[in-house]
Amino acid sequence: MAAAGPGLEELGEPLVSGFLASWQGPGRVPGVRSFGTLLQLLRERGVIAPPAAPPRGACDELLGRYRECLVSQRGLAELTVIRYMATARHFLEQAAGREPAGRFTRRAIRGNGLHL
Repeated sequence: MAAAGPGLEELGEPLVSGFLASWQGPGRVPGVRSFGTLLQLLRERGVIAPPAAPPRGACDELLGRYRECLVSQRGLAELTVIRYMATARHFLEQAAGREPAGRFTRRAIRGNGLHL
């Protein structure tokens, strides 16, 4: 008997999102986060692959260097680093003309009067 539907190799957040978008069940629609524990368990058992890492853009590289500086040169605590990183990401997104962080470029920042 042939199995219908996606295979285990396709199981992950994108498939869950698609399933939830077509939800016809009673009551309110659950969120992707409600499936987090199940997906994590399946990953730990080796049933499904870990999620693919998002592509790194110029903003991510710049923030990575900034994080390294905060930790290695300034010796800041992890919670402080997390807070500083969130502030820096927000600033860079605003400075790049409200572009998503993955589409950040030096040219967009320089166009706003900043020089990197």
